[in-house]
Amino acid sequence: MDLGVSPDVSAYFCYAVVLLAGIAVAVAEVSSRLGATEGTWFIPGTWFLFGAYVLVPVALFWLLDRTGAVNDTSVFAALLIGFGYQRIIAG
Repeated sequence: MDLGVSPDVSAYFCYAVVLLAGIAVAVAEVSSRLGATEGTWFIPGTWFLFGAYVLVPVALFWLLDRTGAVNDTSVFAALLIGFGYQRIIAG
């Protein structure tokens, strides 16, 4: 089933790229913000923060895809949103 996202690659591949990039950014951000805390990954709030950092780029990519803001939803656009969404949101 093609979601009409990209003529070159499957939409599922683009979403997987955004998800993997979001996971990489989430690990880096949580580690940098809470890295000094002992047992960081055993604190339930850490997983909430991690989940937010992972889901925001996927939701942003979906929103931009569905509104047509990203016309050629390619791997490049997926990587840009996955790794750069914090800068995009901050302006």
